[in-house]
Amino acid sequence: MSDKDFMKLLFPEVLVKRIEIKEITPCLIDAERIKFLAQTDKPLDDILPILYLYLPNAKYAEKLGALSYTHQRHLVTMFSTGKIGMTYVKDRNEAEQLIAEVRDLINRAFIYLKSHGKAAEKLFNSKSKQTP
Repeated sequence: MSDKDFMKLLFPEVLVKRIEIKEITPCLIDAERIKFLAQTDKPLDDILPILYLYLPNAKYAEKLGALSYTHQRHLVTMFSTGKIGMTYVKDRNEAEQLIAEVRDLINRAFIYLKSHGKAAEKLFNSKSKQTP
């Protein structure tokens, strides 16, 4: 049994089961590539602070309910509503692969939340005050 299967057994109500691509349009940076919008089957508001602390290059706008980070050459933006946007994607196959990676990341954050609770406010505040 893999770790993913084990987590599905332990936390079936917590995990995001589906992320559906809703819209694909040409990328603004490179016309040969695409950008897409997708929607999760549950809201992400509780895990955005956890992902903010976990991802080294993340930016979090709490009032907007939005988290942005770069993954490889892609700009990824997640919203508290469950909407996800990603840019500079080669094609639909790469989009599906990236969605699977994002789903795994989101599910690890939900498992962390379920196991440890919300991120400590002092950690959240200390990261937001960091400068180069």
